Amino acid sequence: LKSSITESIEIEKKDIVMDDLEELPFEEEKWLPDHDMKEPKETGLDALIEILTEPKNAITKQFQKIFALDDIELKFTDDSLVAMSELALKRKTGARGLRSILEKLLLDEMYESPSRKDIEQIIIDKENVTDDIQPKMVLKEKKESKDSKPA
Repeated sequence: LKSSITESIEIEKKDIVMDDLEELPFEEEKWLPDHDMKEPKETGLDALIEILTEPKNAITKQFQKIFALDDIELKFTDDSLVAMSELALKRKTGARGLRSILEKLLLDEMYESPSRKDIEQIIIDKENVTDDIQPKMVLKEKKESKDSKPA
């Protein structure tokens, strides 16, 4: 008997909730279901390049700050930005896919660079994105010590 009472209460609760929802005046143009907001949006090449570089907290700027913590300058060529954007469009991931592309591209360097004090710059170009090769590293020039004398 107790379970049948509980079941009927649950059914009544569901009916009340569904009735309340049906009565709400949703306007189709203004109401977007949550899942629509999480799907990749159609974004053009120029918009993706802008997302990579323009905002104050742009993805490329975030990675540059990460490397700057180890006194390494991270540079992106214009061709590399285009290649990353084209790859995101090809994968149909849009702006959300740009971060994963950059993370995959710089993963080894993020682990390696803190222990290497000889790296001055890391340069990302189109070939790094399209051919999956390691970025170019510019090493710091060794400075002569004050005590050393020419031979």
